[in-house]
Amino acid sequence: MFIAGFIKSTVFISIFIVFLLAVKGMFKNNINFRWNFKIWYLLLFLMAVPLLPGEIISLPFVNEFGSYSEVNIYNYGFQGAAAGDANAGNYLYKDFYVPVNRIFTDDFYKILWIIYLTGAAILLLITVKNYIKIKSILKSSFEPGKSLVTIFDNSLNDFGIRRRRIKLVVSDSVKSPFLTGLIKPVIVFPFSYRCLRDDEIRYIMLHEIAHFKNKDILNCLAICFFQIVYWFNPIVHIGLREMKSEMEIRCDRCVVKKIGSQNAVSYGMTIIKSAQRSVLEPKIRTYAAFGADKCLLKKRIEGIAHISYERGRGKIKSAVVFLIVSAFGICQVPFAFNAYGFNGYHKAENEKIIIEDLSKFFNDSPGCFVLYNPQDDTYYVYNADYAQKRISPNSTYKIYSAVIALEENIITPHNSFVKWDGNDNPFNSWNMDQDLKSAMENSVNWYFSSLNEKIGSEKTAEYLKLINYGNGDISGSREFYLESSLRISALEQTKVLSNLFNGAYGFDKENVNAVKEAITVDENNGAVLYGKTGTGNINGKNVNGSFVGCVEREGKDYFFAVNLYSSDGATGAKAYNKALEILNYIGIY
Repeated sequence: MFIAGFIKSTVFISIFIVFLLAVKGMFKNNINFRWNFKIWYLLLFLMAVPLLPGEIISLPFVNEFGSYSEVNIYNYGFQGAAAGDANAGNYLYKDFYVPVNRIFTDDFYKILWIIYLTGAAILLLITVKNYIKIKSILKSSFEPGKSLVTIFDNSLNDFGIRRRRIKLVVSDSVKSPFLTGLIKPVIVFPFSYRCLRDDEIRYIMLHEIAHFKNKDILNCLAICFFQIVYWFNPIVHIGLREMKSEMEIRCDRCVVKKIGSQNAVSYGMTIIKSAQRSVLEPKIRTYAAFGADKCLLKKRIEGIAHISYERGRGKIKSAVVFLIVSAFGICQVPFAFNAYGFNGYHKAENEKIIIEDLSKFFNDSPGCFVLYNPQDDTYYVYNADYAQKRISPNSTYKIYSAVIALEENIITPHNSFVKWDGNDNPFNSWNMDQDLKSAMENSVNWYFSSLNEKIGSEKTAEYLKLINYGNGDISGSREFYLESSLRISALEQTKVLSNLFNGAYGFDKENVNAVKEAITVDENNGAVLYGKTGTGNINGKNVNGSFVGCVEREGKDYFFAVNLYSSDGATGAKAYNKALEILNYIGIY
């Protein structure tokens, strides 16, 4: 789930990077550099979005019971099964479903996940190796001479930084100066640079202190982290490389501002001279170095040559460009969240929830149970974490496909007939003309597909938004509710069905009654059971099973949902049996 969504997220991140680089290229010399660099923080934020823990759920637990053997959740005097009898009843239900074929199977994503982890691990090992090397250099370094300390102190004074906040050491193991250390920052100065003039040494000191002033070690660590996480995406690496380049150019501008534009040429020559002495820096590093490769050297020299401090209109233009890029970046955030599955959970925030222990009913098939009592607006939940997880509704969605079709007069309560098109289907009961009752009873896919086509995607989206049905996403396949884009949690299933039955959506009462009649399962001792099963089958494997419904008893409604999940074996029929066992046990049905 993570790797598939994560790859999708990088698509939107890549789009933002391309847009960002295009805007920067368009306004290359017409935007204030401080504003120009701040835009990169938008990129870092956007890259962090898919990594946020969207599945951390906090439930407002109202009460918590130990088990049903101690507490009857309603205690209304209903006569249920004997306490402890976890298998009361043996029920049968016709559960018709067909497999949904996927090109990318679970095994494919497992292989992809292994490849991803291997690549990230290799880069992490390289980073750790470089870090150990830096620690070794610091350990073998020595204190600077008096003249170097004097230049260092004067440079610190130029930036108004106290001496104790940063340390200077000299090493004969490095070829280029650099700043390292997030907690205890240290500037490492090469011993070979002792032959430079005092003004050149000052320029280098100012540049590294500017890195400290700009908190570039933190920036370097962030860049390093995202280089590892997004190692497979070349566009991300291009964007981060540009950020690193502008980080150096920003420091160059800070230096020129301190030494005066009349000394800019001299500073530029110092950079060139330093580049001739430097070695090739690793692409992934946790420190800020003074050296530069040929490509970066050219950019830095050009940056020094075009230094200008914008005023008035220039600052306004810079702010406008920043806002435009920010708006575009913010627009990408929902896509990055959704691609990862941020909407894969319905976070229970205002619902009144009581946690129940029904583990004895779920030994053979892991899952959840939700019972919603609209009389006291309370949810009784087993396995709260999974009850909030949005999964494909599969055929349980046909309840709403039917009611929408009725509302749009595609079918009516008195004429829901649809002629069979003659195409062969996997079940004999599908190979005939259908009405709403028979189509619902046999879960006839072609019947509901024809209704959905006549309703249209635009109208469907409007209705799903009206009834607040899960994530409301119908962007997937033609049968978007069969292990595709549309997803809903068990908690939401009970609430939506309750609203439908109780007239909260303003639908025609006759239409709602027609749907209720179509999903009537059984009657028992004055109680009526309504419901619809759904089975998720991908490439021949049953991945989840659901049964969603309502019990009408003594003028009161109780809405329930059972979700079962398994790598192979969960079906709607099993969820149906599980629901009846529990309903019988607690005495509701």
